[in-house]
Amino acid sequence: MPTVLAMLDDGIRGRHRGVVAVLNTESFYWGLRDDDHRRFLTEATWSVCDGVALSIAGAVWGFRVNRVHGPDLMYSALDLGRERGWSHFFYGGNDGVAQLLAERIRRQLPGVRIVGAVTPPFLPQARVAERDVLDQINEANPDFIWVGLGLPKQERWIQLNRGELDASWMIGVGAAFDFLSGTVKRAPDVYRRIGLEWLYRGAREPRMWVRNFRSLQATTRAFFGFGRARFGSPDS
Repeated sequence: MPTVLAMLDDGIRGRHRGVVAVLNTESFYWGLRDDDHRRFLTEATWSVCDGVALSIAGAVWGFRVNRVHGPDLMYSALDLGRERGWSHFFYGGNDGVAQLLAERIRRQLPGVRIVGAVTPPFLPQARVAERDVLDQINEANPDFIWVGLGLPKQERWIQLNRGELDASWMIGVGAAFDFLSGTVKRAPDVYRRIGLEWLYRGAREPRMWVRNFRSLQATTRAFFGFGRARFGSPDS
């Protein structure tokens, strides 16, 4: 996490515009099947591993892949940002969740700079944002745009709109909006440490089993090297 936060800080200091891909097995699944999602992953400025299966698969292929959970990354950046003067914009979540998230974070982290929170209307596909929303975000001039639309919508939204937005970093963090706002209970720390957060969520949210099945398919491919053929070698 310190390495990732230092990288984010360098980007802001250098006034760069970049994208961080938070990669888990479900994202890997979409990357193997959808050209747009694969392009998002391969063209991202940085990617971090949010999933024990990909970390283990990396070890099988001879690479140490440390895990960085999306919700932890978001909270750490919000916390450190108080000292660095970073500003944040929240885009996504179910009705009212972005606003609830902003309120809760302001209580937990006094001095945090949250310059906007928008919950978009539900769309079957993450299309280009309305011009007034893009103008609202740019007027707020955030360092970070945190996008919580879920996979693969949030990545598609970032890909479609990144050229119109001036933030240093755009990061899709999915369920982080629900976890950090308190609207969905996150798995206890012991589950997260041993890589069984998926089991805890599946027990509480039956809809997650469809996603878990996709993740199993992606994990199988990762272990047997099918991903290398599509995404390139780990050094690329």
